[in-house]
Amino acid sequence: MEQISNQEPQYIFPKYHAISVDPTHFFYLCPHKACNSLVHFHGSGGDTKRNRIENRCSHCTAESTNIDICIDKGTLRKHLSIRGKNGLIFKKYKV
Repeated sequence: MEQISNQEPQYIFPKYHAISVDPTHFFYLCPHKACNSLVHFHGSGGDTKRNRIENRCSHCTAESTNIDICIDKGTLRKHLSIRGKNGLIFKKYKV
């Protein structure tokens, strides 16, 4: 007898760790050498306190799939400024 399952299919996307989140964006390092960006970012929706996994469309030219970005206790709750090609500066933001 054949069993029928009504479960949703499980999709596995690449998972990245957010290095910083502020009231406007969260940021993660790009692992692809073919990409010209050191860091990519997406909107945080003002949520800086909650740990979560966000599924987004990749901004990277070297990756064309959706990605999961993990925001957890290791994610800095600070604004990230990018200086030059390889410079990252973390700053406190006003709440």
